Amino acid sequence: MPMIGIFLSAITQFVIGFIEIAIVLRIVLKMLGASTAAPFVAWLYETTGPMLAPFNGVFPTPSVSGGFVLEISALVALVVYGLVGFLINTLVTNATKPHEEKPEPPHRYPHDRR
Repeated sequence: MPMIGIFLSAITQFVIGFIEIAIVLRIVLKMLGASTAAPFVAWLYETTGPMLAPFNGVFPTPSVSGGFVLEISALVALVVYGLVGFLINTLVTNATKPHEEKPEPPHRYPHDRR
């Protein structure tokens, strides 16, 4: 694969990896009932909020007393972002790989009866 393909593939994997890690952290923190008063938790919720916006309301978000929440939409987003990253990587790989030239088949003459 040419260098541009390797570069684009690495960038895609980094971005999708960051998004997925952030969403997994959000899921875990929501399940554990993390306080939004903590700066890291607030930052993470603010950062992942726009990433999850297209998936909000797709499924109900069950919660238990004490603030424990299971964001099913975040789980769906995790799967969708993973698939999108896979598709982008596949497209980049296929678009940047060198094309192999097919050899011409041997020329057959009418009198050649093999």
